[in-house]
Amino acid sequence: WARRREPDIRIAGLETAYVPGILTAAGIIAAFATIYAAYALYGFLGPLTAFILLGACSVAALAASGLHGPSLAALGLVGSYVTPALVESADPSAWALFSYLLFVTAASWFLSTTRNWSWLALAAAAGAVSWGLLWFATAWSPEDIWPLGIYIVALAVIALVSLPSDSESESDDDEPMPNPDWVVTVILVGVTFLAIPAIRNDYYGIISLGVLATACALLLAGAWRWNKLWALIPWSALLFLFAYTAWHIPTLVDVPLGGLDALAHAGLIAPPGLDRFLTAGAAFGIAFAAAGGLAALDPKSHPAWTILSAATPLIIFAYAYYRATGFEHSVPFGGTAIVIAGIYAFATEFMHRKGDDAPWPWRSGVYAVPAVAALALALTIFLEKGWLTVALALICPALAWISTVRPVQNLHFLAAALAVIVALRLLYDPVVVGNDPGQTPIFNWLLYGYGVPAAAFAIAARIFRRQIDDVAVQLLEAIALLFVVTLVALQIRHLMNDGNIFAPTFSLAEASLQSIMWLALSIGLIRLDAVNSRPVLKYGSTILGALGLASVALMLLIAKNPLETGESIGRNPVFNLLILAYAVPAALCGVLYWVAQGRRPQYFVAASGIAALVLFFTYLSLEVRVLFQGPDISFGPTTDTEWYAYSAIWLVYGIGLLVAGLWWGTQTLRLAAFAVVTLTVFKVFMFDLSNLTGVLRAASLIGLGATLIGIGYFYQRTTVSSQSDPDFSDPAGDT
Repeated sequence: WARRREPDIRIAGLETAYVPGILTAAGIIAAFATIYAAYALYGFLGPLTAFILLGACSVAALAASGLHGPSLAALGLVGSYVTPALVESADPSAWALFSYLLFVTAASWFLSTTRNWSWLALAAAAGAVSWGLLWFATAWSPEDIWPLGIYIVALAVIALVSLPSDSESESDDDEPMPNPDWVVTVILVGVTFLAIPAIRNDYYGIISLGVLATACALLLAGAWRWNKLWALIPWSALLFLFAYTAWHIPTLVDVPLGGLDALAHAGLIAPPGLDRFLTAGAAFGIAFAAAGGLAALDPKSHPAWTILSAATPLIIFAYAYYRATGFEHSVPFGGTAIVIAGIYAFATEFMHRKGDDAPWPWRSGVYAVPAVAALALALTIFLEKGWLTVALALICPALAWISTVRPVQNLHFLAAALAVIVALRLLYDPVVVGNDPGQTPIFNWLLYGYGVPAAAFAIAARIFRRQIDDVAVQLLEAIALLFVVTLVALQIRHLMNDGNIFAPTFSLAEASLQSIMWLALSIGLIRLDAVNSRPVLKYGSTILGALGLASVALMLLIAKNPLETGESIGRNPVFNLLILAYAVPAALCGVLYWVAQGRRPQYFVAASGIAALVLFFTYLSLEVRVLFQGPDISFGPTTDTEWYAYSAIWLVYGIGLLVAGLWWGTQTLRLAAFAVVTLTVFKVFMFDLSNLTGVLRAASLIGLGATLIGIGYFYQRTTVSSQSDPDFSDPAGDT
């Protein structure tokens, strides 16, 4: 009466109160309380009668909210989903409960669509899903699969019928990627999620598998009918994958994070359950591939359809292979993988020819990904050790060649991703070819396992670079360089340890060869960079040079120094291990200093020069000790003659550096010469005068004085000559 008359009610503090809605809510609450009291307090009503009357009262509130506003709808919604909890039953019936919930949820959704109350639709969906999960957790019995299955499917159907709006504009219909309708999407995700506990509790029976299949089909049908529901496309695949990856895992409660951890707890599936497992995987994989592929034929379709048909079947196949064989060799699975690769290759070619006018020209590239992945999986199933690594690597130049005859977009990214996978395999198995690469130096399985992939990646990068030069191509070049460096390092280790690259020993000779390798590769890359400037050559040469210099400082001069370790350097006083350990690295550091001038940072150039000077100084000093001590030059007693010989050889070294510095006009060498001479002077006065005796003490002091006078005279004459000759100048600017 108040609603129809619209009386002018003036109550202090309630000027905006909607009195008709308040009166209706009070009546609903009073009726609800009366019915519940008659049942729970006085026993006037039985459980079934009370359940029906309470539900009718709640539904009446929902109906009345169409006239009196959302507050009454909220009241009716709460009453509707609380009612089943208020009425106890000695024998709860799933048919009765879920029939009631289905009716209440449908009424709420139709009302939310009529009044445009999104919150009501979401709240009703939350209540419906919560009751389903609660039943699965507390009251499930095997015969409940029928009412629960019908409940899940019916909820999805009602949601699709009542919730999506048919008033999409033409622009929305024509737009392949519109803004998603998250309200409807979230509701359908929640409703169909109930299929997972249903199929788990039913132990993957035929009925529950049918419920899961129907739920996935409804999701894809909704996404096909309404573009704004495109987010249901990936959810349909995830819904099945969640159920499939948990197949026959005894319990998920004990797995802390589920998902990936559950895979670690999943064992092999044995017959007869294996047949149903493989059949279900094949059926769903084919269905997803067909649905996504047919939808992708429409140029206006969402790209998620293409990804669905490209990724989901291969993921299903890979997991089925794991659960069925434990990643063991299997001819049937290997042959199936080759067939899948062929199908996707056909799809790539087909979409390439069709997709010129489509808004997603990369669709053919999407299908190329599973084609290559399936081929790689087939090789993984059939091959092992180095065969697998090489086979995967050889796919990269094949992709590069395909890009020249069929300009499919993004193939270079696919090749780069495959190269990364092969490179990551080094972390798992650095030898690639197993623990026994063979005893033959150089020409062994290492050359095959690393050399072929390095060449494959380099060739692929070169072919791709003719078309495009981006980060993917540079990544291929970098991985090719990584394989080359690893090959050389492992070959050195193989050579120095009789084929055992896992040997616990690490000698001075091996450390020397490794340092020489780093330095030589750095020099070569710098020279290549000067001819053909590439980021990989620039940064690779710098990194390798830094590694070489670090190896020189830490290994040759400190950790493996024969003075400290006592390692024998050979019986020959001249042609011994010291040449390999110090003379050759010193020469390479000098060459690195020369080629890096103006091409690398100044600190890098300076470090190379200092390393060359220190290494050659160390070589001369250790050679003197070899002449007096023999193969074992570890710290020990030192004769007066040996002390004197150090001073003499250091002076000769300093004079040689000075002559070279004056000859080439290099200030750096002259400064190094002065440093060596100063060190010699310090040694003579601090050690020789106190340790040497007799003639050697006098000879040391007299020889040093004569040498210093000679150096001064020679330097003065040379300086005067250079000042009078304008053509004799130093690149550094001093004469």
